[in-house]
Amino acid sequence: MELKESYTEQELQNIALARRHIEGFANHNVEQALSVLTDDVIDEDLGEEPKHGKKEIEDEIRGYLKSFPDLHWEITNCFAHGDQVLIEIKARATRGPNALDGGKPGTQVEFYVSSIEHMSNGQIDHMRAYIIPIELSKKK
Repeated sequence: MELKESYTEQELQNIALARRHIEGFANHNVEQALSVLTDDVIDEDLGEEPKHGKKEIEDEIRGYLKSFPDLHWEITNCFAHGDQVLIEIKARATRGPNALDGGKPGTQVEFYVSSIEHMSNGQIDHMRAYIIPIELSKKK
């Protein structure tokens, strides 16, 4: 199998879209995170019901930020092939007092995520993510 020497201009644009989405989420800028999604976007997180449309994804993002007020995603890798981008992300955050997941407030959680994002007409129209949350000890 021959590896590409470089990405096409379209693949570079697709990487930029995926980064804009995650960086908006990381910076708690929900509008930025949503700005690169199609109105009918589908988000499939393994083990969860799919989310359909920007409103459901906005609710999911706001739920994460409410549950983990200090959440900040870090992009660790990003690869593109055609209209798909694989983005790897990690984070460590402290569960807040109003966590929606029912976990114990003050507990630190590490997240590892691999997400395949499909692009169409300059926007993300489908995301498939595998999310691994790891509960750490309660923050002292």
